[in-house]
Parts: sequence; C-alpha cells; structure tokens
Amino acid sequence: MEKGSGRGGSVRHGSVCDEHRSGRTGGGGSGDSGDAADVAETFFASGGEMLQMYTSNYYAIFGPRPDNTQYAEDLKYIIVPAVVEWKESWKEEHGTPEDPKDELGRIDIDKSLVYLPINEGSPQVDEETGVSNNHTTFYESWEMYYKAIKETDPNATVGGPNDAAYGHWRPGGMKGFLEYCAEYDCWPDVQTWHDLDDGEGAFARYAGEFEEYRSLSKELGMPEQQVVINEYATMEACGVPGILIRYIAMPAFIIL
Repeated sequence: MEKGSGRGGSVRHGSVCDEHRSGRTGGGGSGDSGDAADVAETFFASGGEMLQMYTSNYYAIFGPRPDNTQYAEDLKYIIVPAVVEWKESWKEEHGTPEDPKDELGRIDIDKSLVYLPINEGSPQVDEETGVSNNHTTFYESWEMYYKAIKETDPNATVGGPNDAAYGHWRPGGMKGFLEYCAEYDCWPDVQTWHDLDDGEGAFARYAGEFEEYRSLSKELGMPEQQVVINEYATMEACGVPGILIRYIAMPAFIIL
C-alpha cells in the first residue's frame, strides 16, 4: 500500500487503497503522484481499477483562477485532446475489452480514467463578472466543463463535484447541485467529495451523506453513480493506521 501527502493531511494524490488513485493530467504541475499517463500502466498492472485526473492541475497551482470560458476552451482544445490521444495509444498497444492484446487490454480505459474538472470549488471565475464564490457560477461552470469534456471525448467518464466537504459552502448544498445537473444534462458519471476534517466527525456524517445522495438520485430520476471519496482524514490521522483503516472499512466508502 502506498500513501501520499496533501493539503490538510489528505492523501490527495496518493493511495492507501490499491484499487483507486488520483493524479494530475499530463502537462500539469500541482500534486505529488505524477501525471496520470505516467503511472497508469504500473497502477493498472498492479490491480488498480480507477485513475482520476485533476484536470485543473494543468495550471500547475492549487486554486487556479482562469475564467470559466478560458478553462472550458483549454479543456476542449488542449487538455482533453491530449488525454484522447493518450487513450488511443493505450488501445493500440493493449487493445480493448472486446479485443484485448494483453491483460491491460481487458481494462476499459474510457471508464477507468476519470476526468475531475473541478477541485474544491475551483476554477469557477465568471468571465463577465469576475465572481468566483457564487453557487450559480459554480453550477454554470460545472456544466461548461462537463460538456467541453464530453464534446471532445464522447467516451469520457467525468467525476465531481469534488467538493472540500459534502455540499460544501453552496446554499443549496449537494441537493442544489444535483438538481441543476439533472435539469441541464451534466450528471456526474462518478460522484466525488472530500472528508478532510476530524475523523470522528467524518465517521458520524458519512452514512447520512451517502444515503442523502442515494435518495436525491432516486428523487430526481437519475442514476445512482459510484461514490468515491478521493481526499480524506486530517494530518494527524494520516500518521495513525488504526484511524485510516476505519475509513477503508466504512460501507460504500471508496477511497483514493
């Protein structure tokens, strides 16, 4: 098992679970686990199942501030095309689940490689107003990024909202976000958020958060997607295996 480090004691780009991992998009500079393309072959050959890419790390800084139009264009014309090119080379070398050339070819790389366009609320700067902390701006930015990715890579798997906490800071919480996604056709393929605070608090809250997500999905008539908690625990907890194992053991708690 590996362990990485990150802000707030999370294991942002490392893993304490050998099935899932997060990394940065090729060409980025923020994070400590390397470009997704660089680690993918070793990761999947070791039994990994899902590799998530923080695409905003293209800007090489945490909390980048390009306006949402600029980021959507960078996704559409620079970031996603690079990923598509890499995925095509993967398929040429290893094959596909329908026609594998080796064991790695049995992996559906389109589903196993996940785009995460937003990390903890950024980037979401509105081009016209410069506002970056408005929940409406967040919803609209998410839709722009989601559709930019899907238009350029129709087979893409997109995860989100990747909040610092479940429904973090937005007045409508997770409910408002999911209602918007259902209405505007930008429902996440993988549901992600972080649990970075006190361990006992996370343990107490998580079951309710997970059940609320399931209930909201049903209420909105949308598919209940896989939930992945890709950043978790406090700095102190990262040095105490007995605390970390409690996260791994939680029902439906898939961690990176």
